[in-house]
Amino acid sequence: GISLWLAVTNLLAYQAIRTRKYGVMLAALIVFALPCGYGLLTLRPDRGQPVHIGVIQPNIDPNLKFNRAMRDETFNRLIHLSEKCANDYMNKRREKLDCILWPETATPVFLTLPGDHQQRVFDLCNRLEIPIFTGTPVYEPRTKDIFNGAVLIVPNRGIQKEYRKIHLVPFGEHIPYDQYIPAFRKIDVGGGDYRPGNTYTVFTLVKTRFSCLICFESIFPELARRFTHLGAQVLFNITNDGWFGRISGPQQHNDMFILRAVENRVPLARSSNTGISMLVDKYGRVVQDTPLFKEKYICGTVHVMDQKTIYQTIGDAVPLGALIAIAGALILSIFRRRAVCVPVDLAP
Repeated sequence: GISLWLAVTNLLAYQAIRTRKYGVMLAALIVFALPCGYGLLTLRPDRGQPVHIGVIQPNIDPNLKFNRAMRDETFNRLIHLSEKCANDYMNKRREKLDCILWPETATPVFLTLPGDHQQRVFDLCNRLEIPIFTGTPVYEPRTKDIFNGAVLIVPNRGIQKEYRKIHLVPFGEHIPYDQYIPAFRKIDVGGGDYRPGNTYTVFTLVKTRFSCLICFESIFPELARRFTHLGAQVLFNITNDGWFGRISGPQQHNDMFILRAVENRVPLARSSNTGISMLVDKYGRVVQDTPLFKEKYICGTVHVMDQKTIYQTIGDAVPLGALIAIAGALILSIFRRRAVCVPVDLAP
């Protein structure tokens, strides 16, 4: 929709300058003003079921995260920040958080397997009496595959459900098409060797349902649309953007996720290892966010309610329709040129 609006606005502006016709100028102004008018009519104070979310940003150097010596420090920092976040919210709002969100591979161990580190997270969850949602590598013993995943841990019940990342980063998390050409698996470009998941998981909290987009999955509208179609009322994004450093990558990645709120009219919560982390309402307005490379937490409220949007209804009909129209116009222009170029016999 935004791309279509930009294209039409620029086309009308060009025609207005070229032809200097008042009708075209008026049309350009009307099309340009349409989003502003739509915003004035639809933007309202956020309403719906309040959901209280804490977001943890531990600020762990991604180059050191999987270092065995750094493992305890990682857990200590996550636990400390989670306790401060939960206590701070309780003291200020007199309410418990409904969920605490940790970033992508926040726990550099297989948290789905029993062990001391799993027990530490379970104990924290039970002590706070707050569900914890965290990224973690997931090991499948049956196939010996490893997935980039996330799990929901519920007080006194442990891990309730998991999500396995569907859209992996090419060459960073897998070699494209290696499932079809086994020889590709021998190629080593310094990335991970994850398998893609195939289940669109919807998690359930007491007050809401949510789904998770891991890392750059947040830039794909069709994934978010599928999750909301399946019942997700909130979208989480867990990521580790520390690899970008201080260039524009983290801000661009963060801003693209905001569009998922606008497209589906659902609030967002984003936990990034080194930033940017944020809470966003269903209109795409940032409620709270964090700076880059700061050890920090945020806690706040988003409001959920079931709403249908144009994008949820028609999906990618606009770009598909544009492609069909362009193809039709090209075919039509080819036939017209051939018709013009047909030789005419001028003999008597």
